[in-house]
Amino acid sequence: MTPLTNHRSQTFLSDRGFTLVELLVVIAVVGILAALGFPALKRSIQAANQAKCMGNLRQIGAMMGAYAADHDGMTVPAINSSSWNFGEILLAWKGSKMDANYRINGGFENWRCPENRVQIHACGSEGGESAGSYAINGWSLELDPSGWSGDNRYAGNRLCNISQPSKLYMVTEAAYYRIEAWKDDGVGSVPAGLYTKGPYFRYAHSGRVNMVFADGHGELLPGPLRGYGTYLGGDSTKAASRSNGVPWFAN
Repeated sequence: MTPLTNHRSQTFLSDRGFTLVELLVVIAVVGILAALGFPALKRSIQAANQAKCMGNLRQIGAMMGAYAADHDGMTVPAINSSSWNFGEILLAWKGSKMDANYRINGGFENWRCPENRVQIHACGSEGGESAGSYAINGWSLELDPSGWSGDNRYAGNRLCNISQPSKLYMVTEAAYYRIEAWKDDGVGSVPAGLYTKGPYFRYAHSGRVNMVFADGHGELLPGPLRGYGTYLGGDSTKAASRSNGVPWFAN
């Protein structure tokens, strides 16, 4: 027969809970593991957001390419005579439209960078983070050679004028719906969320910006981007801009 004292000792040991020291050790270990894992998780989320953003730009870029093909090689203008911006023009061409608040009927997730958490418009005509995530390269008006041809970068241009499509970006991340031609300091909104002077680039991905070029390929480029699409002046009847310091215009 097992002695009573031994039975009581075994019962006491089996029912004993954690001591305060043991509990603190467990909490500390969990905290250390969490601290090690959170940065990796954050990086994974950021990488996924960057990839989703690039996917959005590729879709918009493909729509812009199809628009040009359907309009005798004329690219979509930044804004038309009805004051529709390029987003509204593309959506109307595809059979959709924006409402009075520049929201696409049925949502606008493909027009929003996941890192932009304050956006309320798909492609608004005002500036700032809430107005949108993406911009067309150029300020051109629709078929208006008298006023904007010197700024004819991608927007409102003809595909036949583009001699180096791999060097000319057509759509990028920005805090405005179109890129200002005569500012080339490359500062834009660094970090993302600061709407300042410059071309309004959004460096939303750890100081880098997504953009898609006229040939359809996309790149993630570190900022600040200086010289992208700088306005050079010159003959007002010719496209007189550069992309990354490389002449892209044929004439």
